[in-house]
Amino acid sequence: MFMLTGHAGAQETQRVVVTQDNYAAPIAPHEEPNARVQNERDEISEYWNLLGHRLKITDTLLVLFTLLLSFATGALWWSTRKLVQGADRTAERQLRAYISVDNGPIAFRQAKRALFEFRLHITNNGLTPANNVRIISNVAITNSNIPIGFDYSLTDLPMSSPFRSVTSVAPRQSMFHSRMVKRMPVSELRLISSGENIFHVWGQVIYDDIYLRNRQTNFSFIIFAARRRQEAVWHRTEEHNNSN
Repeated sequence: MFMLTGHAGAQETQRVVVTQDNYAAPIAPHEEPNARVQNERDEISEYWNLLGHRLKITDTLLVLFTLLLSFATGALWWSTRKLVQGADRTAERQLRAYISVDNGPIAFRQAKRALFEFRLHITNNGLTPANNVRIISNVAITNSNIPIGFDYSLTDLPMSSPFRSVTSVAPRQSMFHSRMVKRMPVSELRLISSGENIFHVWGQVIYDDIYLRNRQTNFSFIIFAARRRQEAVWHRTEEHNNSN
């Protein structure tokens, strides 16, 4: 607080009292522009330029995090899907039907002419049934050298052929399929007995597993017929003994 007084003789003394409560210091002219500059700097620090666009940093980071989270979720879903598919395939391989074809006995009967009957053992080695089992086969008399690239097709057999059969085979069960050679002349029988000629039996086993997938087992055997008191000898050929 300060006091102003006039001259004692000239006029009545006037006093002006200015207290600190009534005093307002003027704002320096340079302070307001500094505040605006500071605000502009703060705004600039919240944005960045990306590919010619001015983007807010927090919003950009949020978008990037969302995209990363979506990618991680998609990758997790894909991995889980592949894992489930792999487990399904493994279960299918373990449980499905597996048909194999093995050699069996040979029956020989001779009345007016010789007759040979070849029996093939059809076995389901899987854990589930084989349905709609269809067996197609053929037999021929030839020499022991089956050439590579031999035509194993059976399309010439009609659907009504007696050498086609349809059935079901339970797990770990077997059945047999017969193929017969009739009306063999004596001259042909002598060539077989001497070993110059052999029997060639081949065919296919087509079936459906419980997953409704069509499966196929191919088989091909050459058979050296037995002489008296000797057993016949079966050999698989190099080709046409495969399955899917």
